[in-house]
Amino acid sequence: MRTILLICLMIPGSVSWSQSRKAALSGTWVSMDDSRSRIVFTAGKQLDYYDGKFLGTSYYVRKGDELTVTDESGSDYHYSIVSLTATKLTMIYTDRGNLLRYRRVISKLKK
Repeated sequence: MRTILLICLMIPGSVSWSQSRKAALSGTWVSMDDSRSRIVFTAGKQLDYYDGKFLGTSYYVRKGDELTVTDESGSDYHYSIVSLTATKLTMIYTDRGNLLRYRRVISKLKK
């Protein structure tokens, strides 16, 4: 029996690489620690919800694995993305060291 090892490389720096990383963050995420906490990332905006109620809009800039979120009052919040997959997002709120874990909400399309 033969074992085949397949190695795939993705070279950062191409346009498609950065677009796919930005698209990977886009979507709706629910906290794995508090299911009432939900965030939605769109192109440059973060929408915050708690217990189904809209809390506000913030704006974000992502540079690699660093995420800076600026709220409506102009305060900045800094995060480090530890892991980002198609279904899970793990970040550290660097100002306090809190670990934030989210799972992606997959919407079911109605026919």
